[in-house]
Amino acid sequence: AGFIVNALHSMPPQQILSDDFAARYRATLGALWSRGRSGGSPWAAVRIAEVAFFEDGGLVEWFFSAKDGVLRRKHRTSLSTERLADEMGRRAKGRAGPDDVHALAYFLRGCSVSATPLTRSRLQWLLQGDESRREGLRAIQRFVVPRGEHETVLRVDWRAHIVDLQLRSSRQRLVDCLVAAETRLATHSPALSHSQQQRHVPATVATEATAHCASLSEALHRDISPMARRIVADFKPVAASGSGGGSRPHLVLLWAAAPPAAGPLPATLLPASAPVQPLPETESAVADGGRAEIGDGAEIVGAVSCASVGQGAGRAASLPDEQRETCNVAMYEGVTP
Repeated sequence: AGFIVNALHSMPPQQILSDDFAARYRATLGALWSRGRSGGSPWAAVRIAEVAFFEDGGLVEWFFSAKDGVLRRKHRTSLSTERLADEMGRRAKGRAGPDDVHALAYFLRGCSVSATPLTRSRLQWLLQGDESRREGLRAIQRFVVPRGEHETVLRVDWRAHIVDLQLRSSRQRLVDCLVAAETRLATHSPALSHSQQQRHVPATVATEATAHCASLSEALHRDISPMARRIVADFKPVAASGSGGGSRPHLVLLWAAAPPAAGPLPATLLPASAPVQPLPETESAVADGGRAEIGDGAEIVGAVSCASVGQGAGRAASLPDEQRETCNVAMYEGVTP
């Protein structure tokens, strides 16, 4: 059983033309975090993907979900780019190698926003160098491991009287290491040929997403009429944690906003709508220590050789030695710091 996507209210992916998305999400997380500081119950309705916000190249705020699910904010004394590079650069248990992608950086370049995959070396290069390297940087978010083989994002447009669900997945598997990262990570981005919309959303996922949005609305809209409330949010289905989780997926919040109730879905507030782009070629070469890229500018975004992951074994075996040594698959960090 599943929920049929509401085509009447869905709209095609759009490119972000404003940096307002970062300021709005930062304010949203700040409001949720403040609940526990003002005598209310700490907010723990849904886990978030760890995210740090930047202004003029400087780290200004850093949010994450603690082990008990409670939304936390790093103390100002912990706001250092070196510490951020260290914590987001840590590998998940059982994953080794220096080249796995740990985070996505959201830049405002010119009049548009782009998402850039960051390997550990590029993360360190970006955060531990001069602030000029971070010109236009608005946020860095830890990459969340999807449940399946494809990058997948569930977009929810929630209102009291109607809920629109749009589940999009990349066409290329994350383990297809010869395909550029910007293709493998595309979901709601403007390059529609790189992703596909799923006709059905699993009932358990739809129910959980609806409940999370209702919880967000209750926390953020206490003084607003129910019919004027609206939440737009991106979630990622991930494997349930813990021995009792079974195979049922659950959701991690990637981004959220509370726009006016009227009007079309404001995709410009959700960075999954931004095109996925690598660092500029000259910066990539410096960050990687001069290491060559595979193929036509493709990102190398993994920690495990192709030969160690399923069907990638045959693919890796057919590569020249120098490519087989550096061809990695997309294995990512989790969301708990």
